[in-house]
Amino acid sequence: MSQEWSLPDQGGNGTGPRAALPGLHQFWITCLLGLAPLILLGFLVGLYFWVERENAYAAMQARNYGELVAQELGKRAARVQEDLRRWIRDPNLRQVLRADDPQVRITEEQRLAGRLPLALRVRLVPSAPAGAEGEDVTPDLSMAGKDLVHRARQERATTPLEAHLVGQDGMHLAVAAPVLDENQEGVLGVVHVAMPMALLPFLQDGGPKWGQLQFQQQVEIEVATLDAKAQAPAPGATPSFWVNVPGTSLRVAAWMTPESLLAPKSLFIALGSYLLVMGLIAFVLRLVLNRLEQALAADFAGLRAMIEDAVNSWPIRKLQCRLAETRSLMEAIRPLLISLAAIRRRSAQSSRRPEESPPLMSFSGLGPADLELGEVRPDRPGPRDGGDNPGAGQPA
Repeated sequence: MSQEWSLPDQGGNGTGPRAALPGLHQFWITCLLGLAPLILLGFLVGLYFWVERENAYAAMQARNYGELVAQELGKRAARVQEDLRRWIRDPNLRQVLRADDPQVRITEEQRLAGRLPLALRVRLVPSAPAGAEGEDVTPDLSMAGKDLVHRARQERATTPLEAHLVGQDGMHLAVAAPVLDENQEGVLGVVHVAMPMALLPFLQDGGPKWGQLQFQQQVEIEVATLDAKAQAPAPGATPSFWVNVPGTSLRVAAWMTPESLLAPKSLFIALGSYLLVMGLIAFVLRLVLNRLEQALAADFAGLRAMIEDAVNSWPIRKLQCRLAETRSLMEAIRPLLISLAAIRRRSAQSSRRPEESPPLMSFSGLGPADLELGEVRPDRPGPRDGGDNPGAGQPA
């Protein structure tokens, strides 16, 4: 403010330092202190929803990626199973199994393996002859391989693709299909195919953001995690979700690591945004404060001009207020000032010595203004002889 003054109290002393009185600056600081916790609460709520959204988006990415991997592996498994179904309808394969000649079977196994480039080995397992059910006709198969052959023979259908020797040397994928006779009644044997782990699609290292993906195999109630590279330890906790692979006993499992609200990155972004918003609010409030100060100073100058007019018995000026609060004050004071000017005018006329009543105050710099006479007559005391009181007239 350009003019700072305080009314004296009854004892003639000042009312105290201006800093002890409330003002626009204090209102500005109070607004900032009041808005700061509210905006901080809003940012914390926004940070919570933002982190939850990021976690949900990461989970959606991982699920979509897992579904794509599962579809790709399902297509590869379906091609292998389709080749097996085409083989078991071959009449030459039925003759080889009926011949029960080991050398002929080995030759046929090599021929079939050449038709399936990714196959590690193809085995033709003939059915045991009558009365020799206990004889082991597959001595070079693992226990899982023998169980797979047994299921293919019992179910009389192509088995799903599954992993054998999990976590051991020689881990591979395997599938089996039964070879039926011409009447589709008896089982002549089983075709067992071993596939490399390279048949599994490549999984991104660590999976999508905040997640880890691995292949798992579920057999009855047991679940084994496959790690073809044997580079990362298998997660021990239950996966966040999994996607089953069609045509196999495998699934793509994902372990998600949600981002925390206290993560440094999230806190840094939230703190920076909070300080930026508070700075913008403080700047806007400061601009509004400056405009209020200018309007208040102009209205105070108008009030002083009206009081000066009344003290000097001049016509009371009708000024335009900048603030609504000041307008109501001017409307309340104006009748009092008009009455005061009229009283002083009558007192000056009764004394018949107008030349001894010079103006008590002077005011300049307001510019043109409308005059309202009210009870004040248009005639005004002129300057004294000799021009000793040039300020008694109305200011320009």
